Amino acid sequence: MFKQLRNTISLSTLLILGCGGGGGVIGPVTTPVPTVIPPVTTSSCVVKPAIGSDKYRSAILDMRFEQPNDFTADGKLVNSYEAVVPVLNKIDCVGFDTVVFQTNIPIDVDTGKLELYDSRSGAFNPNKNIPKDFWRLVDYAKNKGLKVFVKAIPVNHTNDVVICPGCTRTEFVLPPTFSTDNFFNALFSYETTLAREAEKYKVDGFYVGVMNLGIDTAQYDAEWDRIIAQVKSVYKGKLIYEACNQCTANVWRKVDIVAIHTSNVFEMAPSETIAGLLTDTSILNLVGDVQRIATLYQKPILLDTINIGTTGKSTDLGAVISGGLPYTSLQPNYALQAIKISSVFELLGTKLSNRVVGLQWSEYMP
Repeated sequence: MFKQLRNTISLSTLLILGCGGGGGVIGPVTTPVPTVIPPVTTSSCVVKPAIGSDKYRSAILDMRFEQPNDFTADGKLVNSYEAVVPVLNKIDCVGFDTVVFQTNIPIDVDTGKLELYDSRSGAFNPNKNIPKDFWRLVDYAKNKGLKVFVKAIPVNHTNDVVICPGCTRTEFVLPPTFSTDNFFNALFSYETTLAREAEKYKVDGFYVGVMNLGIDTAQYDAEWDRIIAQVKSVYKGKLIYEACNQCTANVWRKVDIVAIHTSNVFEMAPSETIAGLLTDTSILNLVGDVQRIATLYQKPILLDTINIGTTGKSTDLGAVISGGLPYTSLQPNYALQAIKISSVFELLGTKLSNRVVGLQWSEYMP
C-alpha cells in the first residue's frame, strides 16, 4: 500500500529539515529562509490509494510555539491560520493522509518545571505557548478528512533541545537542580490540557512522551502510569511514545503505538542507489532493531521523524546547524532525495510491511 505512493511522494513532497520540533530532538534549531507554498489545484493532486484506518502516511508539521516575530515570505505570521492552511492543503494534495501537529512542552531545565516564557534578554520568540490557531488548524485538517496526531515534545524552553537525560551529547546534559518530580508534574498538567482539547477535535493519536531516554525506564513506571491514566481520563484516541531504534523503553509497553525515531539514518547512508541503500549496514541495523522491537512489544510501529532533506545528505544540514555553512549555501539535490525517499518505501515493502503501520516524514513548516 505504501509502495503505491513511492513515486508520487518522492517527486512531490516538500521536506524542509532542521526548523522545528524535530530539530529539538537532535539539538538546537536554526531558522531557514522562508518558503512560499504555491496554491494547490485539485486537478494536480494525487489520488490516494485506500488504506485502513490503522495505517498512516504522515507528514510532520512544525507548530512549536507562538512566533510573533516570524513571517512567511509573503508577510503572514508563520503559525497563523492563513499561513498554515496552504501547507495543509499541500500535505493533503501530495498524498499524505495524516498530519502530525508537532509542538513543545517547554521545560525550565534548572528546575524541571513548566516554563511558558523565555525571560532572557533578547529572546527572539519568548512566548512558548502553543500557537493561538493550533486547534483551529487541527479542526481544518480533520474537516479535510486527514487523520491527526498531536505530538508535544518536552524540551528545554530556551533552545528546544529535548529533555533526554539518557542522551550522551553535551547539549542534553541537565543541571543537578533538575527535578524529575517537577518534570513529571509538568507533563501531567500540560498533557491533560492538550489531551482534553485533542478529544474535542477527535484527534486520532496523542504522544505521551518523545525521546525521554533515561526516564522512560521501569524505575519511573509509577510516574508514567499516573500520566497515562490521566490522559486516558480525558482522551479516547490512541496513545503513542517515541524512542530511538536502539532503545528498550518501558513506556512502549503502556501505549497503543510504538514510534521509532528514525532520524537521518537514510541521509547518512553514503550510497546513492536504492540497491546500495538497501544493503547499507546502518539501514540493515535499523531493520534488525525494528524486528526486535516488534517481537518484544507486540505493538503497531511507526517509523517516526524520517529526515531526508532536499540535499539528500545529513552532512550538509549538519554544517549549517553547527554554524559552519550559511543556509543559503545548500544546493538541493532532488534526484538524490527522491532515491533516498524511494528506498524507505522499498524497505517497507520488502522487509517491514508486516511490522510497520506508518511512516512519518519530517517536516513541513509554514
